[in-house]
Amino acid sequence: MKLTTFILIITLAQVSAKGFGQGISLHEDNTPLEKVLESIRKQSGYDFIYNSNDIKGLKISVKLNNSSVFEAIQESIKNLPLSFNIYKKNIVITRKTPVLIDGTKNDPSLIDIADPIKIYGKVLDSLGAPMEGATVIILKKAQESKVGGRQMLTTVKNTGEFEILAEVGDRIIISYVGYQPHSFEVKSKMAYQNIVLRKAQTELKEVVVSTGFQTISKERATGSFGKVDLELFSKRTGSTNLLTRLEGQIPGLYIAPQSRVVNQTGIAEDPKAVVRGRGSVLNSSGPSSNPLYVVNGVAVPNFSSVNLDDIEDITVLKDAAASAIWGARSANGVIVIKTKSGSNNSKLSISYNGSLNYTGRPDVYYGNMLSSQQYIQVAKELFDNPVYRTAYPYTAQSFLAPHERILYDGLRGKLTEGQRNQKLDSLSAIDNRSQIKAMYDPAFTTNHTVSASGGNNTYSFYGSMGYSGMKGNAPGSKSDTYSLNLTQNLNAGNRVKISLNTSLVNMTASSQGPILPGNGFYPYQQFRDASGNPLNMNFMSGYVDSVRLDYQSRSRINLDYNPINEAGLTTNKSDNLSLNVTSNVAVKIWKGLRINGTYGYLRSPSSSRGYTDHQAIGQRRQLVGLTVAPTVNDLPVYYLPTSGGTLGESTSDNRSWTVRHQLMYDDNFRNGKDQLLVQFGNDIQENTASQTNTTLLGYNDALGSFAELDWAKLRSGIFPTVTGFGSYSYIPIDRKPRTKSRFLSYFALASYSIERKYSLDLSWRQDFSNQFASDLSSQKKPVWSVGARWQISKEKWLSNVKWLNNLGLRATYGITGNTPYGQVSQYDIVTTLNPATNFFYNQIAGEALYLTGIANKGLDWESTDNYNLAIDYAIFNNRISGSIDAYKRITTGMIGNVTLNPLTGYNSIAGNIGKMLNEGIEMSIRSLNIKGKDFSWSTTIGVGFNHNKLISYQTPSNNSKTVAARLQSEYVIGYPMNALWAYRFAGLDNLGDPQIQLANGTVTKKPNAATVNDLVYMGTTQPPVTGSLSNTFSYKGFNLSANMIVSLGGVMRKSVNTYYSGKLGGTSGSFSGGNISEYFLDRWKKPGDEAFTNIPSYEPSASLNTSRRSVNYYTFADVNVVNASYIKIRDISLSYALDTKLLQFLKIQRASVFASASNFLVWAANAEGTDPELPGLSSGTMPVKHTYSLGINFSF
Repeated sequence: MKLTTFILIITLAQVSAKGFGQGISLHEDNTPLEKVLESIRKQSGYDFIYNSNDIKGLKISVKLNNSSVFEAIQESIKNLPLSFNIYKKNIVITRKTPVLIDGTKNDPSLIDIADPIKIYGKVLDSLGAPMEGATVIILKKAQESKVGGRQMLTTVKNTGEFEILAEVGDRIIISYVGYQPHSFEVKSKMAYQNIVLRKAQTELKEVVVSTGFQTISKERATGSFGKVDLELFSKRTGSTNLLTRLEGQIPGLYIAPQSRVVNQTGIAEDPKAVVRGRGSVLNSSGPSSNPLYVVNGVAVPNFSSVNLDDIEDITVLKDAAASAIWGARSANGVIVIKTKSGSNNSKLSISYNGSLNYTGRPDVYYGNMLSSQQYIQVAKELFDNPVYRTAYPYTAQSFLAPHERILYDGLRGKLTEGQRNQKLDSLSAIDNRSQIKAMYDPAFTTNHTVSASGGNNTYSFYGSMGYSGMKGNAPGSKSDTYSLNLTQNLNAGNRVKISLNTSLVNMTASSQGPILPGNGFYPYQQFRDASGNPLNMNFMSGYVDSVRLDYQSRSRINLDYNPINEAGLTTNKSDNLSLNVTSNVAVKIWKGLRINGTYGYLRSPSSSRGYTDHQAIGQRRQLVGLTVAPTVNDLPVYYLPTSGGTLGESTSDNRSWTVRHQLMYDDNFRNGKDQLLVQFGNDIQENTASQTNTTLLGYNDALGSFAELDWAKLRSGIFPTVTGFGSYSYIPIDRKPRTKSRFLSYFALASYSIERKYSLDLSWRQDFSNQFASDLSSQKKPVWSVGARWQISKEKWLSNVKWLNNLGLRATYGITGNTPYGQVSQYDIVTTLNPATNFFYNQIAGEALYLTGIANKGLDWESTDNYNLAIDYAIFNNRISGSIDAYKRITTGMIGNVTLNPLTGYNSIAGNIGKMLNEGIEMSIRSLNIKGKDFSWSTTIGVGFNHNKLISYQTPSNNSKTVAARLQSEYVIGYPMNALWAYRFAGLDNLGDPQIQLANGTVTKKPNAATVNDLVYMGTTQPPVTGSLSNTFSYKGFNLSANMIVSLGGVMRKSVNTYYSGKLGGTSGSFSGGNISEYFLDRWKKPGDEAFTNIPSYEPSASLNTSRRSVNYYTFADVNVVNASYIKIRDISLSYALDTKLLQFLKIQRASVFASASNFLVWAANAEGTDPELPGLSSGTMPVKHTYSLGINFSF
């Protein structure tokens, strides 16, 4: 009989199955069969698979004592039109429905028994990975079959392939935990089945989590883990940075938005990751505040050696039970990556992933800056004030911008008022932003990865070749990344497994010198003439015309300044290579007992090269400063090369190796009801780093030659030069001392699970390091954790609560640690000194040693106590599920700079300086809102709240106790690490001067009147609340997802006007002009305006401005601190997966295409509409536009 409807009920995550012969007792009288089967399930742990319609209305009476599972089922369905099969821990029950020849009744002799058909196929997920363990079920059409009952159910091999016998009319169902089942009807002719399973929107939980030491079921894990959605991760192709792609996926993982801006080289900066709040002080001696990064079980400094298309799994370890096994470097969390590998007995499979990403030019119109018309109006308004002209009278040495020259020429009578106004109006009509925009190009990123995998009985492999190319917004900025990856697995007999992963990544990048067209130019400045030729802007060269012409004539060096041509005179290149080799050897000793060995080697040589041609304005000015030419007629004497350029090179080499051995025991007890896992091991790691910096002058890039110079004379200075006096103090060769850190660790893990209801995890680790004091009390600081889990929903007293599918309680406590970086050691660090190449010490005769770092004999580990309490839940047939975690982290012995007595010759030393608290709540919710035959809509919500407070802190220096330091978010006891402080603004007085209110209530405008006690805490710049909202809509092969990022509770300083005094456009002898904020238009102008504005008045006299008042009272006032909360659509993606029939016609395994768009601001809390992710334009950065992506992937 052809099935038109069916419901497949798979009860997941039940108590461990009892043995096949375990006693089953039943005493039922006229009881529904469904209830009897449920009783058998509870007593045995076996799961049932059946069509609910097949057993609907059936009642039985049965009495059994201490019977086997087989006997219990056989007796229960006796005399019923049902049959059953047992496969591993699953029992399949089907209805006996014979297929009869037309016109017959129930004569068994006339039953038509069809010939069986062999069906072959392969089951993959949407990313093309084989789905080992997927279940293949046959819902039978006939009562009897030549196939036999044993073929009713099978599982997919580790290659993803399956082979099964069935009959025409049977229905095949392929299912996998957390994925939508796929079914098809058996025809007389069956092609090879390429089946792609899609994630079910009712997905309860990630099945397993990886710590880098072991892979465990999340159902029994006590720790706090976060699993990354790799489908969303793979679609974020607009970024080649792994951390950026993680944004919004894990509650409690905050990705700082550095990558949302374009820096002066036109390349986006790297983001930073923070797990559950900042846990370390940021300074030269302190540990890194980033999480520990792990790839294939080995700690790495970054993810540069990973092709993002090769990633199979990403897990974030957040609490001590999850991360403590990583010891003294896990306090700030751990991000664990596992890369793809091949499968045994699988055919050769070749895949391609490719994408093209487009980002528009930076938004040059962003920011509240004056237009040309407004700027000229302000210039006229200021200049027409006699006080301004008195403060800045015209002299031959005056620095004059174009608009100022017009104003002074009008004042001196060289222009009539009409001519003056006409020229100023001409400047007012110019808007240079279109020319600035033309200086930038659209940015493009392309990603291509070709991979192959396959294997036989003993050997399997996965290999890939990747390329990622980026062309930045700034001309000449680009990068190219090439990657090779090969993972090989060998089964050397039944007891030994060997794996070897080798990855090689080479990244080259190049950029030109920056033009800096932000606020450094006037809004009317044209960069090119009408014919497109670059224009000189000599008034920006740093010299007034008379001085520039004098220097130029005597030195015979042209001092014209052309910003467009300047950009191409400086080039920067970098070349980074990353080699990562990881091997694993597993040896089975006895049942459940094995030895694992992990061996890793990482090397990352890199070089950077900066070359500035001698024609660059900076080189020419430097040459003039070291040229002797008393008069125009004297032949100049040059102390620096007049040809070639300046070459700066830096080379570094970082190496690390890891050796880890683990003795592991993993087995089940009490007929599979309990599970015990124990492992012991040791871990050895060494990291070394070296660096050399070289500066060469007069370098000929074509010949590779450079000038030999008298460095000692250059350092002592030349007098008299064209500019008066000149010196040069660069070190031609600067070798940094090689740093080496070593770690020796011993660890132990133990976990025990009882009936999958109660779990206990224990971990212990002892780390030794050469970075800490040799005192045993400092060395012996064990890192350990304990965690417990109670799976409440498995209790018998909740078995009748049908709407509750899962309820678990987790509690953990543990101690994790962190280590410093850089030149920190229990010993003094010395390095060699060569006076011939280091002229700062040229008075020394011969080679010598000098101290680069001094030891702290009492330096101790940075230690963090971690508390975590959590609930996992799923309700309403798993339509709603999620977890809630509450945590507390107390960090003691924070490592930072400790001030030393000046008589020691050193300012500070690394030491333990403070204590810090982080506490918060994390919540995740997954819901299936609509589930139809072809359409579904699901929602995922993630929220993280973090409260950070500095409990104690040893201030590094007295200078940090000043008002200026605290206004720059200096660390203050009792407040967050990212605290923002401000003055209490008390309005303007009748002169337009800003006033503040001191702590004692006094109102003042006197400069330097405030102390740190007079500042007010405004909040934290790191948002306390971060979250994400994702909606996914699926219709047949189409998938539409929208992912929103939420940031709440942070604060930021408003970008306000900073120009309140001085000459508009620059001062004599230097260019310090540029555009100013349009807030200047709303400044105080006359008495009474203080009732309507908070913006201070303009005071022409710079000396009076600083003696009478402090404009910082306004710029750093509480009224200029605004809410930094925002909501953004980080990305929207539409994908389409080709239908199975089309795939079979095209003879490919899978294929999909997608399009996405990213970075759309939805809402910002501040009234100005400022994007909180972007800094002010004065930083030389500009916001990036939206990114649009197209991608395709397929396998065959």
